[in-house]
Amino acid sequence: TVGKQLSRASSSFVYFDASPSDASFESSSVTISDVEFMNWTSPDTCGRSRFAVATNPTSPNAVPVHHFSNITWRNVDDESKLYMHDPDPARRNSEECGVAQGCTGLQNVVFKDTDGTFVEEPRGHTIVSNNSGAVSASNGCTLMSAWNAYTCPAASNFDLLMFESMDADRLTRNLHPVIITSHASDGDWEYYNNLNSQMGTRRSWGTSLKRLARFPAMVQKGHHYRILYTKTNPRTSRFALHDDTDEVGIVITIQFASPKVLEVSVQGEVVIQNRTTMVTLEDDHGANYYKPETRELSFVLKGTGNLVYKTLDSVMASTTLLVTPEAFYDVGTLDFMQRIAFSLGIPSSRIRVVSVIAGSTMVDFAIVSTVNKTVDETVGTTNNTAEVVESQLELVSLQSTL
Repeated sequence: TVGKQLSRASSSFVYFDASPSDASFESSSVTISDVEFMNWTSPDTCGRSRFAVATNPTSPNAVPVHHFSNITWRNVDDESKLYMHDPDPARRNSEECGVAQGCTGLQNVVFKDTDGTFVEEPRGHTIVSNNSGAVSASNGCTLMSAWNAYTCPAASNFDLLMFESMDADRLTRNLHPVIITSHASDGDWEYYNNLNSQMGTRRSWGTSLKRLARFPAMVQKGHHYRILYTKTNPRTSRFALHDDTDEVGIVITIQFASPKVLEVSVQGEVVIQNRTTMVTLEDDHGANYYKPETRELSFVLKGTGNLVYKTLDSVMASTTLLVTPEAFYDVGTLDFMQRIAFSLGIPSSRIRVVSVIAGSTMVDFAIVSTVNKTVDETVGTTNNTAEVVESQLELVSLQSTL
């Protein structure tokens, strides 16, 4: 028996045809305040467990962050306050969550007891799913077996990360499993979270077999993470944290199989890449750095709007210059791009310096397409096919002249 079963909050977490621009992607939350729970004890007269608050076991894709405050308990057993469900093993089939693993939304749930009245301790707490790979005991978290959840001090800074593919095939191409691990820059701190795509939705005529490539993951702010796609990386992805503050964030690093020209934007505004230094947690939301030697993109994510990375269609080239890398960045970048553009008869805005390697000062640069394929966030369509083909042919022509 359940007293308050927590809702799905939005159909966009359930139906495969939800628009990727749904507000729920970044900001869904539930606030439960000034509520009194009475007479919840276990077991009931039929021998069943009873919980005043529980996650919804029929909502496997994602659970929005819940905020609790000013909660009052009267005649409620501690073990009857809460239960966080595990993924339903019956959904591990080819039509719903896939055979290899269950849907992982219920393994990444974050409840915030903002004033300590839910846990009934003086300070605020965060309650998270029983996902041992994503919870560090060193941060003061304690497993509450009766709740199937961990309680952690508010200072553990748990939050919900949401990210998804924005490619046109985001409903039909399997990206899962996607694995998030701790980054070497975090020392001995360990984190491991194995994520699955959203559940395929059944229809009256059968199942759609379409699964939105959207991934919720509980993370601790103030740390560095590495996201590993076990399939080919999406060309375009967007990321958001639930918390809307800009004080503490995370750094995410993603490796690509081949060299890319990548562009990072926040709320539609392009953020210029750091040229020579790796980003840190102290940098602003959207700060980013591409390391060409390892083909890794790193960026800072904080709670002040969607961040999108996009792969730009381009052709790559390199040349050797008789200047030091420092001098190149100090005075030569703009002049270099203008000279290359003039010789090719194209605007200098299409030239991107990818890397500058010391020694003989090898400069790798790219010429980006006039049209880069993107998904329209409103209707889910790509750019005009004829324009894309024309831009690709132009790139081939330019490459032949380099």
